[in-house]
Amino acid sequence: VYSSDLPEQLRLVDFGAVWPFTRGGGQRVAVIDTGVSPHPRLPNLEAAGDYVAGGDGLEDCDGHGTLVAGLIAASPIAGSGFFGGAPDATILSIRQSSSAFSAVGSPERDETGATSSGYGNVRTMASAVRRAADLGATVINISEVACGPAANGLGDESLAAALQYAAVERDVVIVSAAGNVGGTSDCSDQNPPPDPARPDADPWPRVATFASPAYFDDWVLTVGSTDPTGAPSSFSLAGPWVDVAAPGTSVVSLDP
Repeated sequence: VYSSDLPEQLRLVDFGAVWPFTRGGGQRVAVIDTGVSPHPRLPNLEAAGDYVAGGDGLEDCDGHGTLVAGLIAASPIAGSGFFGGAPDATILSIRQSSSAFSAVGSPERDETGATSSGYGNVRTMASAVRRAADLGATVINISEVACGPAANGLGDESLAAALQYAAVERDVVIVSAAGNVGGTSDCSDQNPPPDPARPDADPWPRVATFASPAYFDDWVLTVGSTDPTGAPSSFSLAGPWVDVAAPGTSVVSLDP
């Protein structure tokens, strides 16, 4: 018997309706993020690599990767209303970015394709995607983006190649966040919504901000954020590559 005090995001998404079919057993979900700290509610956690500090991926100085892993696979326990959507899945933790680190000899971060305010960019992400695919991940979760003006490009050719390899050659489902506008993000300009007067018009020429890997629409399932009413969150970056959306405010998850 579990607590009826469900966090807001679980009241809006009914994972229990899916559990009779699957709880994620047999799935290996690579979390490419800031690392995942070992946690008693993540019993199926595996170290899979570290492109930040040469560790094993099981250190999370930022807290973000552990939060993401909890949303995916935290085990339900008596007395707690919180659990992950696929508690029987295995989490492969790969740290590819951290705001707690910076490149040696580079006091200012490389702005090209940066995925973190500290260390991490589209090149380290490309390496992490390739590693996840080679380690047998069936799903790759990337809750990070690199943003930039659409006119400038992001220099993310290596990431594009890694995504194509994972999705096409390895048959991996790749899930990416859409990105957030404002704050410390490089997603500075919101993209315009579709023109209701021209519903069949090509939306790509109107895009102001690119977000990688989210905009690689052939290989990536991109997820935007909704508020408690189901409307798009004001901070969630729009774009023709956004495929689905889920609650993204007042989110409860695990603390490292």
